[in-house]
Amino acid sequence: MNSPNIFHYATKELSQDAVLCWLLEWAGKSVNETTGDFEKEELRSCGRRLLRSILQGKGVRIGKEVSVRVYHQVNGIDVIALVNARDVLLIEDKIDTSIRENELERYFELVRDGRLPSRVDIPKTPEKHIHCVYVKTGNIPLQEQLEVERFNYTVYGRSNLLKVLSPYQGCNDILCDYRDHLKDLEKRTKSPRRSTKIDTKGDRDRSWEGFLQEIEQYYKEHPRISWQPLSSLKGGYLGLWMVMKETSKNSAFEIWIEETRISFRLWGAKTDWSQKGMDREKNYWAQAFVDHGQGILKPPWHGLKATKSKPMCVSEWRNWIVTNNGRDLKGSVRNIDKAIRMMRKTIKYGRK
Repeated sequence: MNSPNIFHYATKELSQDAVLCWLLEWAGKSVNETTGDFEKEELRSCGRRLLRSILQGKGVRIGKEVSVRVYHQVNGIDVIALVNARDVLLIEDKIDTSIRENELERYFELVRDGRLPSRVDIPKTPEKHIHCVYVKTGNIPLQEQLEVERFNYTVYGRSNLLKVLSPYQGCNDILCDYRDHLKDLEKRTKSPRRSTKIDTKGDRDRSWEGFLQEIEQYYKEHPRISWQPLSSLKGGYLGLWMVMKETSKNSAFEIWIEETRISFRLWGAKTDWSQKGMDREKNYWAQAFVDHGQGILKPPWHGLKATKSKPMCVSEWRNWIVTNNGRDLKGSVRNIDKAIRMMRKTIKYGRK
């Protein structure tokens, strides 16, 4: 029988916060408190592995005994732990959400300046003793990772947590369920499923996220590339933005990649914006892409009007993914390269 997994229902970040706090508190238990009880010894060992792993390379000594004082949800900070009465571990915890404006910098400053509430017994702390970690168990886009690292947070992902949890030999239902849940996320990220639709009543398509991550790595030198959800009239889709340098006289172009199509999207005119003017611009470039699209590029299936704030799809390449017992990365990347060449050619010869 497949036992129900509580983390199929406890899907919020607060649930993951609780697991991290719980394990960190186990890390601070003394040998005397756990000796002779196998389960407690395993939980303490797992907590200590987490603490060592998350603080690796930060110059914090984790001896045979370690003092850990844990706080949860303090002024928006997900997890704070005072380690050995000197070092502060600051954790921003995510599953699928991304960073909000200024939050990472603000949390760091709260700890550094000693502006935490009185219930939190953590004094003003020198910067060298504040260790900021960004834990994310969902799939993380490269641009998000780079943004996090820009604020001197260490990115700590699902694979890091699995290395910590895998040696655990106890039978605590919470920890076993959490480990199985992360394994399931990892398995589905690498699975051959084909849907790209985000089911708002269920879970995201992890396999498509995994494929986008592989594409993102291939183009990682591209200055502006990131996969993210895109809202639409029919719900939401996961895709990858490639912001290109190529522009026409009046407009800028970018590429949006989703599983069913590659879209060429037109940003508004650089001069004064008008609905009629942008509709004309869209129609002009829609025909130009067809003319230079080698019979591959088609007009968009919808007839949306121009908008001032959103890019307009002027052309698309449908069914662009190459399959060979699943998605073929190299063949699909060759098609993306071809799409980029066709876009550049269209802009060069169709420029107004």
